[in-house]
Amino acid sequence: MTRWSAYYAAGIVMGMTPRQVDECTFWEFDCCYEGHRKANQTEEQAPPPMSDAAAADLGIVGF
Repeated sequence: MTRWSAYYAAGIVMGMTPRQVDECTFWEFDCCYEGHRKANQTEEQAPPPMSDAAAADLGIVGF
C-alpha cells in the first residue's frame, strides 16, 4: 500500500501543491525530489563519533 501522505509532504517541501503532486508521474516526481535534494544538501561532513571515554569526561553517561 502506498502512503500518499509521504508524497504530499515531500511535494509541499518542494513548493508543490497537492494537485501538482497528483499530476506528476512517479518518474517526474522522483526527478523533482532528487533535484531538490541535491540543490539543498549541505557540504558539511558529519562530526567524528565520540568515544565513551570522551563522553564520560563530559559527564555524559548511560548510553
